[in-house]
Amino acid sequence: MKNLIIKWKESLKNEAGSLYPGYFAFVMATGIVSIASYLQGMFLLSSALFSINKVAYVVLWFITLIRLRRYFPRFISDLTSHVHGPGFFTLVAGTCILGNQFVLISQDFTAAFSLLAIGTILWLILIYSFFTAVIVRESKPALETGIHGGWFIAVVATQSVSVLGALVTSGFPAWTESFLFLSLLLYLFGCMLYLIIITLVFYRLAFYKLHRKRSRHFTGWTWAQPPLQRLQEGGLSLPLLIGHSWAIFFHSSKDLPCYSGQQRHGGYPSC
Repeated sequence: MKNLIIKWKESLKNEAGSLYPGYFAFVMATGIVSIASYLQGMFLLSSALFSINKVAYVVLWFITLIRLRRYFPRFISDLTSHVHGPGFFTLVAGTCILGNQFVLISQDFTAAFSLLAIGTILWLILIYSFFTAVIVRESKPALETGIHGGWFIAVVATQSVSVLGALVTSGFPAWTESFLFLSLLLYLFGCMLYLIIITLVFYRLAFYKLHRKRSRHFTGWTWAQPPLQRLQEGGLSLPLLIGHSWAIFFHSSKDLPCYSGQQRHGGYPSC
């Protein structure tokens, strides 16, 4: 029994050392299916996936912290890499999607706010550390090998913080305007980030040859580099979906002031 435990610990350490940063996409995907199931009235399936997601989130964080402590140089190497670095943004997206589940499924705004705080802090750390690292590093890969579909996860992470910030407003009425303002800023920042990344992607497609070995970034799947086409579509659809949700929210809200360009005097008109 003792030997088995020792082997299990060694195996865990080895797995932690080689853990791909994008594994938090499991939490993202599970949370999305859980929320979709809840909205379709499949509450039993939604609750089961919610329970799985909570366990997966804790386990992945546990392994990540082991990697951070025991394999710090490798951790930093991945974070500052053009290839592996964008995968860290799944930590932000997974955290915020789990927060969405707490709001929609269990109406637990305290847990959702805690996850929003964690997601925001992670986003601030990653958005500065990753992009600063890839800008200032001396050795850089060519564009055709440095850019891939994982870069769009930075957009998804930014928009996920925006969505959760808007959702928790109903649980904290006194902070509604602050939450909505910051969420709107993040939404617009995410749109800007998408335009920057899609420009680099279009430049790569238009001016570089698509070698057969590298075409998997567009049509196939590898654990290190997700297919570019799929994440490109997701990176575009998420801002559109969020923008549509914002439009519905502001149109239906009676608590927020609205402004009509036809009215020149008298401040905010009634909706």
